[in-house]
Amino acid sequence: MSSKTHRRFESILRDIRCPYELALGVLDEESGRLYLQVWEETLIVNSGGECGIIKGRKWALSEHMTDGEVVQTAFLACKVYGEHELREAFTYKWSQIFNPHLDLETMIENANHREVRV
Repeated sequence: MSSKTHRRFESILRDIRCPYELALGVLDEESGRLYLQVWEETLIVNSGGECGIIKGRKWALSEHMTDGEVVQTAFLACKVYGEHELREAFTYKWSQIFNPHLDLETMIENANHREVRV
């Protein structure tokens, strides 16, 4: 990806205001393809309460994206990151019933346990 495209994407991200940090990274060194990633520095409860950086998933960007597509991708990245954090924080009877880190095999085992109305 060209340095011109990289600068354009950086410029777009600088104009976005949201609760999280937005960063660009190189997804593939050979092609220079970029990604967008949401991150924040926060207390990490499960490891003793110290500060740490939490990062969301990587969102691949194309040099052919319009400015609007980059902004929409940034919005979606923030939305997904926020939902992920909510799923971790939301509990019922002290259990993370919407835990985003469930093992795939566990999810498959529980897929057919449905609540039935009578």
